Amino acid sequence: MGRATMVRTGFLGPAPAGSSGWCAVALQEGYFVSVSPAKFVEDVRAEARKVTWPTRRATLMTTGAVLAMAGLASVFFFLVDEVIGLAVRKLFGLGG
Repeated sequence: MGRATMVRTGFLGPAPAGSSGWCAVALQEGYFVSVSPAKFVEDVRAEARKVTWPTRRATLMTTGAVLAMAGLASVFFFLVDEVIGLAVRKLFGLGG
């Protein structure tokens, strides 16, 4: 297995020009290591296996809470809009 190539740049940004077919991974400010796409994918999969994924129950509970809060917020803003609309209509004598 070959060694990674260090490339010095003046900023954290995209891979240097001419590094077609390689991914640049930032090590520290201004330094990149060229990694083959296959190695990059292998490393990503290894890191994904380390993730503690939420349980199905936790996911459903969180989804339910988000939907409930979105529903409550929509009702709240609907009511506020209606009250402000009523006040504007009364103030300017519109709509009846």
